[in-house]
Amino acid sequence: MGTQDCSHFDQVRMQNRRIIRNLMRQAAQITKAELAEESGLSFPTVSALIGDLLASGEVIRLPESATRGGRPAELFALSPVFQTAACAYIEDHNLYIRVYDVFGQVLHDARSHLTSGHSSPQLLENLLRIREQFPSLSVLCLGIPGVIENGRLNYLPDYPDLQDLPLQQMLETALSVPVHLENDVNVFVSAERDQWPDLVHIFLGANGPGAGILVHGQLIRGVCGYAGELEFLPFEHLGVPVTFCEKLRRIKADMPGSDGRTALLQCLARAIVSIICIINPPDVALSGFGLAGSDIADLQEELERIIPAARCPALHIVDQVDDLYQSGLLKIAMDDWKER
Repeated sequence: MGTQDCSHFDQVRMQNRRIIRNLMRQAAQITKAELAEESGLSFPTVSALIGDLLASGEVIRLPESATRGGRPAELFALSPVFQTAACAYIEDHNLYIRVYDVFGQVLHDARSHLTSGHSSPQLLENLLRIREQFPSLSVLCLGIPGVIENGRLNYLPDYPDLQDLPLQQMLETALSVPVHLENDVNVFVSAERDQWPDLVHIFLGANGPGAGILVHGQLIRGVCGYAGELEFLPFEHLGVPVTFCEKLRRIKADMPGSDGRTALLQCLARAIVSIICIINPPDVALSGFGLAGSDIADLQEELERIIPAARCPALHIVDQVDDLYQSGLLKIAMDDWKER
């Protein structure tokens, strides 16, 4: 057999293993016959692949099933901890980390503080500890409240020691696993894609306002990853030009109670109108800054002072942001596994 034939055979075998592995992710237990039927592969091919996966420890043999008439069929399953994924994100100078097994079950959940000016070594120290604790770690997904371009953090003002750091390369070298870096709100909309394929999600987070943008299910990043960075939208405060980020800070500091709430909704309405005029999405999700479902009617009223009601998107308040964040990070990890 020539080199080219061997290469083709290896590619086919890898593809078949991927098919079997992904089918087994969807089932707690399964037989070879069921795998053959669902995959379209022959029974001898499935048997050979299961043999390889048993030998590597990726698949385990379960106790025989109750008889269905005749000899009980052998049952197989993925070993839950053959691969593990670390899903982490940085928010408000804290690092949140969860470790998941191959079925998306949580094995570890922790939070660590990142000291200003020392974020880089503390981040690495925490992730190396996870690597040591979980030798089967095979992927890291890390959410960042800033702009990422080609694995480098090129805009992260609240974490100056991470600014311009080639973080992806650094972490891949240290951990010896693939690393996926993603902007925080881009992670949110990735998790929401099935529900709202055309969506702008505005997040008023501790590190400032940002937006994730989906158009026909595709994430819009812009030419250098800056799409959705709402921080510099122009506003005024007491007649002085300020950025959107500074306006939110002033509202929080200077306008407690109902006056601050009204000012916040007015700001949000202007930001949403800017998005409508450029993208005109059917849905806008909002989170952070204590927003609640009861704010939708007032926000809708503010929007309609500026733009006709027929042009306004449907508004949705998302209050379980932590769960959404982890759901999006886990989806990235699962997609990584499915492609192997």
